[in-house]
Amino acid sequence: KGVSYVAPRVFGRYFTQDRKHYFTIVGVDFFDEQQVRWIAKLFAQIDIKAFLAKKQMIVGSGVKTFLKEHYYDDFYNFTTPEGKTEKVAIYDTLPREQNLIASDIVLMDIDLARTVLGVDPDKATDIILSVPNPMERENIRFKLLEKDFDTRIITKKALEKGYENLFNYKGGIFLILFLITLVTFMLILFQRYAMVGSAERSEIALLRAVGWSIRDVIRLKLYESLTVALLAFGTGILIAYGYVFILQAPLLRDIFLGSGNLPVDVRFTPVIAFGTLVSLFLFFIVPFLTSILIPVWKIAITDAAEALK
Repeated sequence: KGVSYVAPRVFGRYFTQDRKHYFTIVGVDFFDEQQVRWIAKLFAQIDIKAFLAKKQMIVGSGVKTFLKEHYYDDFYNFTTPEGKTEKVAIYDTLPREQNLIASDIVLMDIDLARTVLGVDPDKATDIILSVPNPMERENIRFKLLEKDFDTRIITKKALEKGYENLFNYKGGIFLILFLITLVTFMLILFQRYAMVGSAERSEIALLRAVGWSIRDVIRLKLYESLTVALLAFGTGILIAYGYVFILQAPLLRDIFLGSGNLPVDVRFTPVIAFGTLVSLFLFFIVPFLTSILIPVWKIAITDAAEALK
């Protein structure tokens, strides 16, 4: 009660002969309407009749690249646990938009996946349950655990969180580096605030001596500082944009997407988050202007003769 759909799932890792790389094989029941709809969302160009006409597979771009490098342009010979060879043709490659999570994926018929992975015909790797009502999901979970306490139940939300944690872990390292950089920046600004050079002090004193008002001096320094800040901020944004979206973030890309398995071929799509830009502007430009204008104001209100000493 509460479960609208149940289906067996067959998936697993298939290690290549060097044991250094693996494909994630996912068996799909192409006679199951819901699974076919899922495949259609992932890969809309599939002709099921042509796909099932012989042993074929749909591969991620990482798998395709690996096979090409090892001289498998149109097929791959899988070795089953029994030592037999299964020649499977490459039907097509998954869209580039799926590369982030599907680079090492191999989609094939569920019976063929059983053969390649050595799963008995009447068994499955796990079972998919669809519970439309969110209020019923916890009840279904407890009922399953009552029947078999060792059952491992993973929700879709938990899977999504797992992928988020994978990237958040690496992002956390860079957050620490960012905080260190931020503290260093603030210390430099504090030093700039506390110590004003004699040349700048003399410049402000001379301006006051020739008749400039305090407001005029502050306005001049505001324009100077704002021009420098805007040029620096704009240059930094353009460099960051070019580094990520034009050069495709070399080095950082390998840190976040690299792994010991197959390479991930991802193209970063240009996105401009105005909220982030405003936050960066306020976070860096405002303290920078403050560290300059307050010392300028202190010198400007001092007697010109005293400031020149």
